[in-house]
Amino acid sequence: MSIMLAVLILGVFLVVGLGVTGWGLMCMARSRRAVSWPTVPGHMNSCKIEESRSSRSSVQYSVEVDYSYRVLGQEYHGDRIAFGYTGNHNLEESKALHARLSQARLVDVSYNPSRPTESALAVGIDRSAVSIVVFGISWLVFIAGIASCWVLSEKRSDRDIIDRIGILEQIPPRDQGEIRSALDRSGPALKD
Repeated sequence: MSIMLAVLILGVFLVVGLGVTGWGLMCMARSRRAVSWPTVPGHMNSCKIEESRSSRSSVQYSVEVDYSYRVLGQEYHGDRIAFGYTGNHNLEESKALHARLSQARLVDVSYNPSRPTESALAVGIDRSAVSIVVFGISWLVFIAGIASCWVLSEKRSDRDIIDRIGILEQIPPRDQGEIRSALDRSGPALKD
């Protein structure tokens, strides 16, 4: 594999890891800031469970909502349950969240006073945002390990071994010619 291709591949994986970690940290920061946001009553317009498949056996469930709320006489719509919420693989947990939200006519909506279009139903740092950060950091550590192994294998040379070999007695230079000609006669297997 060419060095440029390896660097490109590792670079792409590095960017993905940094992106996921950054997104998770941003979700955590926004969740933390949202704790101080004001709340208003909101109307739950719709609530449903969405199912998506990333492979034959992996199913992701997420609760999708639409709610409306008023700030200073202006009506807004929101669809965020919590910052960083992307669903999960546990249908029972998704059903429990769906049951809680679908039975609600009115909900507390936390909104950003500087940008009222930004809202959430659940504020504060939760496992969803933390999971994103943990995954991103784990990804980066894995990529760093792969990169380290690759760099170390590229830097490996016989010089490392040569410097550690202790020679107790050397063949005199006049006998070295005889040894070389014997190797030449025996074929390439002994030369290597």
